[in-house]
Amino acid sequence: MKIKITIGTFVLIFLLLSKSVLSQCTYTTAVPYIENFNTVSVTGQLPSCWAISSFGSCFTFTAPQGSNSAARTGNQFAAFTNSVGSHYFYTNGVYLNRCVNYSVSVWYLGDINGSTNFSNLSILLGNSQSSVGLSSIASTSAAVIAPTYSNLSSTFTVATSGIYYFAIKATSNGSVGANYLSWDDFSVEAPASLNISPINIAITPSIVCPGSSATVSANGIQSFTWNNGANTNSFVISPTVTSTYSVSGTNTINGCIYASRTASIFVPIPSFSINPSSTSLCVGTSVSLLAFGTNSFVWSTGISGAIVNISPTISTTYSAIGYNQFGCTSTRTVQVIVWPLPLIVAVPSNTLICAGDEVTLTVIGANTYSWSSTLNSQTGIGNPIIKQMNLGENLTIYGTDLNGCTGRVNANLIISQCAGLNEKTLEKRLYVFPNPCSDYLNLIGLNNSTSIEMYDLKGQLVYTNNTNERRLTIDLKNFDKGLYVLQIVSGDEKVERRIIVE
Repeated sequence: MKIKITIGTFVLIFLLLSKSVLSQCTYTTAVPYIENFNTVSVTGQLPSCWAISSFGSCFTFTAPQGSNSAARTGNQFAAFTNSVGSHYFYTNGVYLNRCVNYSVSVWYLGDINGSTNFSNLSILLGNSQSSVGLSSIASTSAAVIAPTYSNLSSTFTVATSGIYYFAIKATSNGSVGANYLSWDDFSVEAPASLNISPINIAITPSIVCPGSSATVSANGIQSFTWNNGANTNSFVISPTVTSTYSVSGTNTINGCIYASRTASIFVPIPSFSINPSSTSLCVGTSVSLLAFGTNSFVWSTGISGAIVNISPTISTTYSAIGYNQFGCTSTRTVQVIVWPLPLIVAVPSNTLICAGDEVTLTVIGANTYSWSSTLNSQTGIGNPIIKQMNLGENLTIYGTDLNGCTGRVNANLIISQCAGLNEKTLEKRLYVFPNPCSDYLNLIGLNNSTSIEMYDLKGQLVYTNNTNERRLTIDLKNFDKGLYVLQIVSGDEKVERRIIVE
């Protein structure tokens, strides 16, 4: 036996399945709310507490219906049929809060031929499951052409917290075209902050050099609270470093207090360094100063460029101004210490020296010493300097101190043939050292055939010697401490010295 199901029978079944599809019920949900119809188990069934405006024009399906009518995700979806007029799906109640910026979205699909019999697909919001008093949130313009699934979305706020109902509306002119306008995956969501602020904040200019000014301003609200304590919509700043400014406030129109917005001003301070080849030098030498890390440099010496060579005579602090690509500047300094050259003093055993005699020079003023002859290439190191001198010869003496600086001095020695009267120069040539002494006593500048005697304070002879050498060392290790008289006799010359033995 065949059973014939009429439209009336289908409507009755639809009513039984969907329960009161045209009457409002009390089921509500909260945001985020996503309806993909996965609870629909049979054709025509609506999600809990949903409603439609008319039978025959609004359906749900659990399988594709041909003519490009199918679900976007899963198997279930909703659709408008090609029935003349405007028709509505109404959601269950959704609780919405004032001062929150919500987003709403729905995906829709027409036939593959680009038919134009459907138009004005809209998402609307109201206080009941009714077409009365609805406000449009998002809408397509004119014909709805969607050979593939397309998205309709927008954002909105509500003036008062409470329960609201969304309506998905479409209009059909009933002409030949798409049999269905399918739709799926309806969603209502709140952005992550739950409070998208209408505040706009700007800084002009957004890049300044230290000490320059910029204007910070905001709009979109009527009262302002800035993180720097300002409470006006704009103010002028002169930051010295990159800074961030934030503002929050109240919109007096709807009374909403909005989360803060921030903006930053970039203060590009040039960062660079000065690398000297040395931070100290001796008078008469030079060092190089190298600046690096930014675009260009000007030195306190007036020279431009990354490198400057200096030869200061006193300790000096040098500075460089660095410029970056924004024209901003910063300054770095470096101190260069200048060490004076050591003052070298060379004390000769005598200043009038016979050619061929040895001279002893005791040098002071530095740490280490060397010398060179002005007559030949002979050189030497150490202190004292003992050198047999030639006629016309002199010595240049070099002394280096603990800072590595080297000074020089000429010995200014007088070298003579010592003929005639000049031979009687024992007093001038004789050099006795050290005095006071302890272990030994040196005699330099003696003549040939010289007699040396030493007496203590009692007049007793404690030492005697005759020598033809120019130089003599007396051992004093066994001498008592005290004052002695040294007599040196050469020919008709006699020289006395007081010697202290310690």
